[in-house]
Amino acid sequence: MTMTLVQAQQRYIDRLLHCHPGHVRRVRRAAGRTLWRWAVARGYTPAVVLRDAHDLFVLITRADD
Repeated sequence: MTMTLVQAQQRYIDRLLHCHPGHVRRVRRAAGRTLWRWAVARGYTPAVVLRDAHDLFVLITRADD
């Protein structure tokens, strides 16, 4: 089964939401690298895919405040 764009971005968001606060930078880099490679392999513009996923992550975290 192939992962869709939305599922790949959700995986990025979930990784950031569920990581230990002390590991945020490392996890963000690893999750971003994974999403970037996924996007390149499928012909998407990786910078746009990653930016959209991160923007949604920021919206989610600020909505909880």
